[in-house]
Amino acid sequence: MVIYRGYAKEALKLLCLEAFNNGVDKLYDSFEKDRISALNIFLSVGFKIEKEVTWKKFGKTVEGVIVSLEKKFF
Repeated sequence: MVIYRGYAKEALKLLCLEAFNNGVDKLYDSFEKDRISALNIFLSVGFKIEKEVTWKKFGKTVEGVIVSLEKKFF
């Protein structure tokens, strides 16, 4: 098992702060459900799952999520 200790959470927080300080009221992102680490980082920063969706990627159906974070909850 490989455990990565990176800067993703801190970087995401800085990006959110910069966006909110520059007039953005709500942020969105979407990614595949199997990207568990990404989902956990977004949820730990305060993002909520907005919707579960499917889309086509390279001809295959992919299950994913749309996450969002409102400025007032950051």
